[in-house]
Amino acid sequence: MTFFPFREETLIYPFSSVRAEALLFNRTKDPSTEKEEVEIAGKDYLFNGIVENGKYSVSVIIKHHQNFIPFIEGHVEKTSLGCIIHSKYRLFFSTRVLLGFWSILTFGLGVLYLFINP
Repeated sequence: MTFFPFREETLIYPFSSVRAEALLFNRTKDPSTEKEEVEIAGKDYLFNGIVENGKYSVSVIIKHHQNFIPFIEGHVEKTSLGCIIHSKYRLFFSTRVLLGFWSILTFGLGVLYLFINP
């Protein structure tokens, strides 16, 4: 088990890499897109992020603030019978900083308490 959650996953799909990338692209909202434009288009996006040239970096769209949501990066490889999708899940940088800071502070206060109150 690692201190910061991290996971890699490889998925094999029977359809082409172009179709897999298109499916992901159609469900991913570009970060530069304004909220009003999305409401006018009436699209239901699942992800925020970028999908281009067989690579993607996305996060799940949420309605309420949530610090520990994963950031997903990966790429799509073409094979003769379909495609292979490689994904890496990890925490956002700010969440890792927050988790590290409070872990160190809590450990330090615990050690300090042991010496003050023997």
